[in-house]
Amino acid sequence: MIITRTSPLTKIENSIEIEVTSEQIARWQDGENIQNVMPTLTHEEREFIMTGFTFEDWRTLFSETLEESEDE
Repeated sequence: MIITRTSPLTKIENSIEIEVTSEQIARWQDGENIQNVMPTLTHEEREFIMTGFTFEDWRTLFSETLEESEDE
């Protein structure tokens, strides 16, 4: 399914194909925990569904933190 969200950081609308069903989306929207409803998705895919943040957004927001952890 193609999921489209607007990035809170860039205000750009992004669409990503994610292996999820309409039923799973509905269950999550009805209040079930996304990790339980969509256990096969990556953290990044779940985050995109929930917030609209892309992996690139996270790298922009936390580039210093990511670089520090890579140095260790």
